Amino acid sequence: MTRPLSLLLDVIRFVAALLVFFHHAAIGKFGSGLPYRLVETDREPVILFFVLSGFVIAYSAETKDRSPGTYALNRLARLYSVVLPALLLTALLEPLGSWLAPQLYADHWTDPATLANIDRPLGLQLIATGLFANEIWWWDVWPSVNSPFWSLGYEAVYYLLYALVLWGGRFRWLWAGLAALAAGPKILLLMPLWVLGVATYHAIKTATLTRAQGYLVAVATLLSYVLFLGLGGKAALDDTVTWMFGSDTALLLSNSDEFLSNYVTGVLFSALLIGLAAVAQDFAPLLYRLQKPIRTLAGLTFALYLFHYPLVYVLRATVLATGLERFSPLIVTGGTFALVVLLAPVTEAQKGTLRRLMAKAASRAARPAL
Repeated sequence: MTRPLSLLLDVIRFVAALLVFFHHAAIGKFGSGLPYRLVETDREPVILFFVLSGFVIAYSAETKDRSPGTYALNRLARLYSVVLPALLLTALLEPLGSWLAPQLYADHWTDPATLANIDRPLGLQLIATGLFANEIWWWDVWPSVNSPFWSLGYEAVYYLLYALVLWGGRFRWLWAGLAALAAGPKILLLMPLWVLGVATYHAIKTATLTRAQGYLVAVATLLSYVLFLGLGGKAALDDTVTWMFGSDTALLLSNSDEFLSNYVTGVLFSALLIGLAAVAQDFAPLLYRLQKPIRTLAGLTFALYLFHYPLVYVLRATVLATGLERFSPLIVTGGTFALVVLLAPVTEAQKGTLRRLMAKAASRAARPAL
């Protein structure tokens, strides 16, 4: 992977995380000052994350994580360095926010998954999410208001399945099949998007596109996506899923209920990445000048994704409790982003420490009993 392409991917993943933040903060009850139309930036950014995740994991497994032990340690350290602080943050802020503005926290979505989740004890929510078992089969669990955790219940399974296929030995497909069976159909429906990311990485490695072809592919995919939305293609595919599964679609599939249109989004994004890889060098001078802020913002991505929703809630609750309504956009939107900027470096700094602790624990567990 070239340095210009790496920087372009950093820009894309930060923008995707920002769109997820905007999607939630733009909801009217939060008084964020963001245009309500931004609530439409819903599932698509997460679909981009799935494709990018497969891409990056394929690259890492080939260049750095060349053994199952290294792969497991690096993946778990990466996840838990942010997941554990996010769970702690959610658990601490929920009672504070509920005390400040109980009506805000009582105003839930009315979809079946949310209604089922709010009846679960917070401890169960935290444990299921912390073990990445929150989306198996018909479970749809997240901690308190922090619903973005759903995607990690999918992604962690994809990490496992990829490792089993790579290092599972003679019975790799048996182990992978058993793990897939344990995960359930809902997670598997979106797995093609993650696998598409792996395929995209290998396609870029072997692609021989000229610069002109790269620009043509990139522009064509962007126009195709605009037409896909504007001409009703996405809506038609989503309606098809509803027709296939009937009135229980949301209950059965939850965040996989748009899987057909998600496939189209994923394929177009994959094509866009292939096109960008062919022209990334043209943007190298600009990307190199902006490298430091790009890398800094990219370092906020995971924390922004997992921290923003409980922060949005508690900051809005603070506004409602103090009567500072005219400052709500600054407090909710600006305050959330500022706190993420402060917290992200702290969590990222723990990744190495966490990896060493897990490596030491694994080493002790592997020693034969005396």
